[in-house]
Amino acid sequence: MIQTARSVGDNPIYLCGFSLGGNFALRIGRKWSLSPPPGIDLRHIAAISPVIDPAKATDEIDKHPLIRCYFMRKWRRSLLKKQQLFPKYYDLDDVCALKTVRQMTEKLLARYSPYSTADEYFAGYTIHSHDLESLAVPTTIITASDDPILPVSDYHALSLGQRMRMIIHDYGGHNGFIRNFAGKTWYESYLSKVFADRSPKKTHDV
Repeated sequence: MIQTARSVGDNPIYLCGFSLGGNFALRIGRKWSLSPPPGIDLRHIAAISPVIDPAKATDEIDKHPLIRCYFMRKWRRSLLKKQQLFPKYYDLDDVCALKTVRQMTEKLLARYSPYSTADEYFAGYTIHSHDLESLAVPTTIITASDDPILPVSDYHALSLGQRMRMIIHDYGGHNGFIRNFAGKTWYESYLSKVFADRSPKKTHDV
């Protein structure tokens, strides 16, 4: 990411992630706050429906047949495309034949990673209650109480830093927040305003 950020010169950087990507964005913000790379103006981070506890989220996906089908269809398509592009390195037909996200994760980890279990792997992605207290980058978390795979209690348990804002909608599902029949989302207009700031970097910004 640092190499990409440097390629835009003096322009401010805005980072936005969805679901597991939101988890990545928050963890990048934490690491960035502890050791900010010089010469890069990371202006704001937005996390939409970020995964807080990957193990819990995986099991919730597997509990819902329609949601599980949606996630597994997309994941299988991605894995088979990888197998097609790199046939010498990947043989994933048996993985794609499995029935749950957790089963697929366990199989992939056993074959291609040093992790012994999925829970051991997920532990590295889990955001704990005090992990975000030190975030120095302005950060917005957007989630919904009716998210079917990410319990809102995970967000209420977070202790937020002074430069963070949490927005919890009553409705919005997982990465949804649809506001009209044209498919426009609430966060599109909200983030366009947040990301419109092109003013010079303030001396107290990180």
